[in-house]
Amino acid sequence: MSAFLRFWWILLAVKVALGVWLPLANDESYYWVWGHHPNLSYFDHPPMIGWLFSIGTLFESFGNAARLPGVVMGHVTLLIWGEVVKPFLDENKRLGWLVFISLSPFMGIGSLVLTPDVPLMFFWALSLLIFLRLLEKPTAVLYLALGASLGLGFCSKYPIVLFPAIAIGWLLYTRQWRRVRLSFVPLTIVTGLLFSAPVLVWNAENGWASFSFQLEHGLVSEKHSWGWPFEYLGAQAALLFPATVWFALKGRRHWKASFLSFFGWIPILFFLFSSFEARVEANWPIMAHPALLSMAFITAPDGKWWRWTVGVWAIAA
Repeated sequence: MSAFLRFWWILLAVKVALGVWLPLANDESYYWVWGHHPNLSYFDHPPMIGWLFSIGTLFESFGNAARLPGVVMGHVTLLIWGEVVKPFLDENKRLGWLVFISLSPFMGIGSLVLTPDVPLMFFWALSLLIFLRLLEKPTAVLYLALGASLGLGFCSKYPIVLFPAIAIGWLLYTRQWRRVRLSFVPLTIVTGLLFSAPVLVWNAENGWASFSFQLEHGLVSEKHSWGWPFEYLGAQAALLFPATVWFALKGRRHWKASFLSFFGWIPILFFLFSSFEARVEANWPIMAHPALLSMAFITAPDGKWWRWTVGVWAIAA
């Protein structure tokens, strides 16, 4: 077993132990109730978080183990991202990358709190890996898998809708669109709609209430504050850490890994623009953080900066 996998398993054991011991947060308690009442969807979020807690009810006699299905899903997300960055790192650097990213705020202690962000990040990463694979080897199975992953991502949290737009933008920018099998694209669309069906059916039966709520909650506000964009940018800089932001910005010149810049910076910019209309919570562009952390790690000249960064994160935690 490689050092990368050994460290991954050790981290999983630590997370499982902490997940059983730590009490449920307020939001988790809310979703725990959903787990006891599984449904096609819910008013303020898609159903995946409720489904995960529904599975977790099987382990409720063991402390707070109801959150463990989400903890495992969040930790597997690290494995998926490890495959995404594998072409750019040797084995030793990939271990360093795992240490770095697994101790970041959202991928570290934050991943122990089971919210809709956890399945969103999982299916975002999985969709990205499948997307990159189908460009290398365009098969009908991969196009079907991409649609399924995006559909399940839509059942997790609505910002997954940014993924296709970012993918198309990157394909056009890099001229990689020539590697797309247009005859297979309908397979992705059909499976995407099929796996999104629980949310679509629930909304159709309930006057599209969930869609309306999220649009008004995230993009519209009766009151406005010019401080919201600065508050948002400050939160992102603090969570990512300034050194990460700097090296991630420099990494845009790394054309082979340019997809990391697209899938990292575009969600950040999207929510920056929306912060002029409504207050944006710090976790909303959470799916962008692994890409930016990875871009910074790949392009930085040495490893001192990320060790200092991890130290700061550890102190802050």
